[in-house]
Amino acid sequence: MKQRIFILCWMLFIGFGYIHAQGGFQLRDLQVSAGTTAELPVSLFNDSPLIGFQFDLQLPPGIQIGQTSGNYQVRLSGRNHPTHTVSCNRLSSGLYRILVTSFSNATFASGSGEVLSVGLTIDKSVDKTTHPYSISNALLVWSDKSQTTPLVNPATIRVQEHGAFEFPALELAPGQAGQLGVALTHSDPVIAFQCDLILPKGTRLANGTDAIQLTGRKQDHTLTYRPIGANSYRIIALSMSNLPFRNLAGDLFTVAVETDKPTTEATRRIVFRNSTVSLDKGIKLTLPEASNTIRIRKIKVEVQALGSGSVSGSGLFNYRDEVNLKATPLNGFKFVKWMADGRVLSEQASFTFLAENQIQITGEFARDMEFLYPVTASATNGLVEGLGNFTYGSEATLKAIPNTGYSFVAWKKDGVVVSKEAI
Repeated sequence: MKQRIFILCWMLFIGFGYIHAQGGFQLRDLQVSAGTTAELPVSLFNDSPLIGFQFDLQLPPGIQIGQTSGNYQVRLSGRNHPTHTVSCNRLSSGLYRILVTSFSNATFASGSGEVLSVGLTIDKSVDKTTHPYSISNALLVWSDKSQTTPLVNPATIRVQEHGAFEFPALELAPGQAGQLGVALTHSDPVIAFQCDLILPKGTRLANGTDAIQLTGRKQDHTLTYRPIGANSYRIIALSMSNLPFRNLAGDLFTVAVETDKPTTEATRRIVFRNSTVSLDKGIKLTLPEASNTIRIRKIKVEVQALGSGSVSGSGLFNYRDEVNLKATPLNGFKFVKWMADGRVLSEQASFTFLAENQIQITGEFARDMEFLYPVTASATNGLVEGLGNFTYGSEATLKAIPNTGYSFVAWKKDGVVVSKEAI
């Protein structure tokens, strides 16, 4: 009988030891982009209550745990009790020692799932290859204060050139709307993305609820956006079936932007930040900040004359302001037409249009063949016949008739003799 009891107790001891052995960390293969940041999830499985744990994290060269205000970016992920705390210190060996404890000996309930999130910073110069990373010197502290060494799986971090949102510079006049096409450069198929759009002063989203739209690259993807601050919007695009966007060579989505009217001329920046993309197998990458200029410039209308006449109407205008052109020909000439970029705008001397683009306009004049030129002359001691009004290019014949006792001497113009013939 005593022997049986001993055997039973021995079996219970082994059984409890076996239970404690069933705990460990699950590391995930990670894919990151050089020159960006990423989140490294650490999962814990335990089938008995667990008070805390410790381990040393070894990262590849060129990859570090990021810092905020001098503190390493290591956060508990939700399985913890409110009294659990996490600390992280870098050892002289270069390893990161991470310790999770509870000042009230509260426990992690039995289960499995993500327990820590580690914020990584990836150098731009890091080797673009697959690097192993690991956990060592790990301990699990159970509710009965016993300690065991957990199981840990091997894992890797794959580093590649980062993708990025790209978009061209934009130029708009005050009060004008324009469309910004945003492309995503990335070597792997993208299932979803998120980013924050920051518009500069003097601009806003146009088209109401349809201001930001996916292009034909989508499959069953949907896009939503909401304001997160002054002129700032969070954009989220997801696939209901985890399908990738089709071809990422072109624009992925468009943003309708409008400038205030009136506003001052300025060159400012449109920014996309806090951008992430989701790839296959749950891989999530952080993209670098992307920005480009938006130039707010009044519409310049330049008007010039070609021929004998004057024009008016030049100036700087807001989008769709009225521009009033006026042409005034010199005597003997007439206005013909307003021309711009090889096309006729109008044949009216007074012409009004709406400013929409920078434009150079020419007002053309030509000689008026129906204009009558007066021909006048005076005579001393005689008469002149043939005076009157004549069109340009027509012939006028003047005849000098001297008074009795006088003879014709010469025709003079501005004191200069032009002819000595009477006719």
